[in-house]
Amino acid sequence: MATSVDVAASKTAARRKTGDKSQTVWDGEAGFEEMPPLAESVGFLVRIVQLQSFQLFYRRFDNSGLSIGALSTLGAIHANPGIRHGVLADALMIKRPNFTKVINGLEADGLIVREAPRGDKRTTALFITKKGVRKLDSMRHGIMAHHAEMVSDLTPAERDTLTHLLRRLSHHLQTLLDRDSPRK
Repeated sequence: MATSVDVAASKTAARRKTGDKSQTVWDGEAGFEEMPPLAESVGFLVRIVQLQSFQLFYRRFDNSGLSIGALSTLGAIHANPGIRHGVLADALMIKRPNFTKVINGLEADGLIVREAPRGDKRTTALFITKKGVRKLDSMRHGIMAHHAEMVSDLTPAERDTLTHLLRRLSHHLQTLLDRDSPRK
C-alpha cells in the first residue's frame, strides 16, 4: 500500500519530468507541511493569476509605452473626467507618491491634463486629452482580445461566476479593511 510520502514522491518525480517546478511548491510537497499548500490559498492564487496576467500584458503591449498602472489610470480618468488626484489614487489603491509618478508621466506624454478646480487650489482635477483618447482607442481592440484570451478556457457561466466571486471577495476584504483601519 502506497503511503502519502510515496504518492508525493511520485507526483514530484512526474513534475520533474515535465519541468513543472512551481506546482510542487504550490502543492506543499517542498516542505512547510504545517502550512496549508499554497495551491489552496486564495490570496496566493489571486497573486499568481495577477502576475501571469501582467506578463501576458507586457508581452503584447510592451511597445505601447504604457504600464498596466498607467493604462488603468488613463482609462479611469477617461471614465471619470475631472476626478481628483487623491480620489483616483485611493480608488486604484496606488500609493500617492507612486501615483504622482504615473500622473506626471501621463501628463508629460500629453495624454492627460491637470486643472485646479474652481475655489480649491489645493488639489487637481484630471482630464484625458484628445491624444489620450486616441491612445486608448488604438489599444482597445488589443486589450479586449487580451481579456478574452485570458478567460477563454472558461465557459460564459464560469466567467460570470468568477467575476461575481471576485467582486464579492473584494467587497468583503474592503469591509474588513474599513472595519480594522484606525479612525482619522
